[in-house]
Amino acid sequence: MSSPRAVRLATLLAGAAVVVTGCSGTASQPGASSPSTTAVPIATGAPSTSAEPSTPAPQPPPVRLVARIAGWQLPEARSREVALSTAGGLVLAGGLSSAHVSTSTVWTLSATDGRVLHTGALAAAVHDTTGLVVHRVPYVIAGGNTTTVDDVQEISSGDTAQVVAHLPQPRSDLSAVSVGGAGYVLGGFDGTRSLSPVLRTADGRHFATVAQLRVTVRYAALAAVTSPGGDKLLVFGGEHDGVPVDDVQQVDLATGRTRIVGHLPHALAHEAAVEISGSVFLLGGRSNGQLQSAMWRWDATRHRAVAAGRLPYAVADAGATVSGSTAFVLGGETPEPTARVITVTAR
Repeated sequence: MSSPRAVRLATLLAGAAVVVTGCSGTASQPGASSPSTTAVPIATGAPSTSAEPSTPAPQPPPVRLVARIAGWQLPEARSREVALSTAGGLVLAGGLSSAHVSTSTVWTLSATDGRVLHTGALAAAVHDTTGLVVHRVPYVIAGGNTTTVDDVQEISSGDTAQVVAHLPQPRSDLSAVSVGGAGYVLGGFDGTRSLSPVLRTADGRHFATVAQLRVTVRYAALAAVTSPGGDKLLVFGGEHDGVPVDDVQQVDLATGRTRIVGHLPHALAHEAAVEISGSVFLLGGRSNGQLQSAMWRWDATRHRAVAAGRLPYAVADAGATVSGSTAFVLGGETPEPTARVITVTAR
């Protein structure tokens, strides 16, 4: 198959948005492509395997969440799609249909009432994909169909997409987020094995390796934070070699160092990560094969997840994004693909 302020997730555009996408990978691999890459040195030195946390930054006060079923639904059931918050509305692209078939649909929806503002199509149908908004332009990055692909599709005006670049290797089940004026792509599966390189892009077309994951994961939730010590990525859970994990990995973007800084209360994958009122929240997902409805707040001071309420129903593999002060959990699997939408706000 996702704007600096102290201690918060980076936004994908003017509205804060964290993209978490990617789920089941496909076993076959396409023919070789011609990736557009730029060499960036990776920080040297022996990486630490310690779970010792970094110096915590000040945390915003705890908030209480209210999660409700929205009064509107998606035009059709979708799961494992890309969800991006843009100036023009909520962009949903690709994903699985109710028939579990990869789709090429692109919808731009009103964040107010779910009204369809524009419709279009991807150049290639994908699910288990991810996306970024770079310089106000939405991109759908890699994903799976009958094979795992490396395509980077740019969605232009009118919601029509074209392939404009390629990742260094095919990836599905991956995650992406923006921070510090750049986008980062990590995790996933190339059709044979899980991948450790963390990629950076400043333009949506050129990708460079800047770090390596400590634990290779698929279906992980991803967030970005800014702090006086520099920008960092937080990778929550995911599946390692097909087994859900509870690790929370931190990627220091200044040094390229990756380490485990904490653990979730239990193994978790296929969940969504969003930022609301300056805090990072994890929503839904799967744990040991069971759909989850729990919401967790990441306490960066104590490096632990704190219970933050429950969703109206258990859901995994949903598109998730934030517009203004509202997070949207769009579609997903309950266990079948659904058209329902959940809104999450701070009380």
